[in-house]
Amino acid sequence: MEIDLLQGSLIDIIKCVKETCKDISILIFTSQPQSIYGVSLLKAGAAGYLSKQVK
Repeated sequence: MEIDLLQGSLIDIIKCVKETCKDISILIFTSQPQSIYGVSLLKAGAAGYLSKQVK
């Protein structure tokens, strides 16, 4: 999922998907920094978070 392409709260979307399909794994791949979204998205049910940013 790309955070910038979605309308609404990505956290709510992840929770809804996980409630509907408990066996699904959700990977977040985004240009947004992990320090802003990473922990909250993992707590919501995402299996992983990959940043497109290169240091």
